[in-house]
Amino acid sequence: MKYSAVILVVAAALGLWWFLWGSAEAPVQTGNTYSSDVHGISFSYPDGYELSERDEAGTHTITLINKKDLPLPEAGEGPTSITVEVIPNPQNQTTEEWIRSSPLSNFRLSGGTPAEVLVGTESALAFAWDGLYPGTTIAQARGDKIYAFSVTHLSPEDPIRTHFAQVVASATFQ
Repeated sequence: MKYSAVILVVAAALGLWWFLWGSAEAPVQTGNTYSSDVHGISFSYPDGYELSERDEAGTHTITLINKKDLPLPEAGEGPTSITVEVIPNPQNQTTEEWIRSSPLSNFRLSGGTPAEVLVGTESALAFAWDGLYPGTTIAQARGDKIYAFSVTHLSPEDPIRTHFAQVVASATFQ
């Protein structure tokens, strides 16, 4: 029984890895850097994306949208995007506690189990979900903050998934 559970977890992790990076295109130049001492994070992102920031209910959201998808529609759904959210964690929840309990995580739309991945060089948890668009969220609890990296896409071959993987791989924390 225990052996079967280990095999299931390994298979899920490999499946999530393939989902995130298996269909990736050739590397894209990441010529831009976001860095914030206030939010304790830095990452690189590809040319061709517009970065915007907003604060709402204590959460700081950084959004990357492909410039080809701009301007945003006035009366409709927005395009796929990459977001990095810096969320207060006053209860010092673990990553898994936050994923399973917070509606901000979208975990309730996943129907799966979080898999261990890396953000930069540090351990985090990832899961795929399906809402208006299919998406993936990778979260990491760091003291009094949760960092949630998310991407929405139209298809498994969508280049935004490769760009998301590059953002996540480049992330460093201060």
